[in-house]
Amino acid sequence: LDIVETAIQVLVASNTSSCSNDPSIIKLCNTLYQNAIYILPNIDSSIISKSITNGKAGYCVVTISLNEKNNDHLQEIIYGTVFGLCSIIIVGVVSYLLYNRWKRSQIITFLPLDIQSILRDARSGRKSGSFYYNTLGGSKLEQFKNYAVEHFDIGPLEISEVVSICNEHLVNGARTFLLNHRRRVIENAALWCSNSWQRHKDAEKKKIVMKRFKKKVDSFPWNHNETVPMILCCHATDYDVALKICNSGFAALQSLDDGFFGKGIYFSTSALYITPYFVSKKEPSIIISLVIVGHPFPVTESHLGKKSLKGAALITGYQSHYVLVSARGIATTVK
Repeated sequence: LDIVETAIQVLVASNTSSCSNDPSIIKLCNTLYQNAIYILPNIDSSIISKSITNGKAGYCVVTISLNEKNNDHLQEIIYGTVFGLCSIIIVGVVSYLLYNRWKRSQIITFLPLDIQSILRDARSGRKSGSFYYNTLGGSKLEQFKNYAVEHFDIGPLEISEVVSICNEHLVNGARTFLLNHRRRVIENAALWCSNSWQRHKDAEKKKIVMKRFKKKVDSFPWNHNETVPMILCCHATDYDVALKICNSGFAALQSLDDGFFGKGIYFSTSALYITPYFVSKKEPSIIISLVIVGHPFPVTESHLGKKSLKGAALITGYQSHYVLVSARGIATTVK
């Protein structure tokens, strides 16, 4: 903002080559002009003029000026122009904050309502790195414990602490993947939802695995009529590693597990089953994740057999490997 004799000049950064044709600059100029007129109700508005010119170094110059030298009127114009600028800035900041808040709320709307509630609870807490967290207590903690007993087979395990986590960057990434994959499945189901497992010699056993998978999928009401299912699963780890995962996702593990049933990151629907994987940790922790399993390959191959999938890549036409295991971690179809 600069005062030049009987004029007020406002420099506005712009990347346009013709300031007088820039809609946002024109709108600003008109707003300041109207403020100058309103602040001077007792004088002829014809003595106030406005102009837009190209300035230096990518700036546009908006000028509100008096056609006669009158310091009193000029002072009033200054007040009006400053008031106008402040109003625009305040409206702009408030609009940005409201838009940002709305945009953040939209990130999680693709998720089931139960999960949205957990993420909102996390966002009401503190922030560490790139994620928000909030420790559950009271009725929320008891509600979660009951939910865990129903869905995660916790057995005699005791829950000492539950923390809700929300990493908006990871949630947005999951949203993008889910929406894109839904589109892929609709456009080419044969490519993304292969049934090649039906041609295997042990197709009957694989059929049992797929039935059990469907039963698990259907236990979560949000999967009804859904082409790309999501299920809640557990991942066992140490507390420090859990924090790294919350901060940057499972990529924080650096390398994929060269596991018995394929190379990847392993999850289980049973907290009791994964106990041996974390009980010896300094601070044993379980991450409960909403996993986009998509269309899985039903694994029945023994990790000791000739057709073992140990260390194998994901089979084409499937988005995950799903396997029923015994307490010793051996593939089985026996309940």
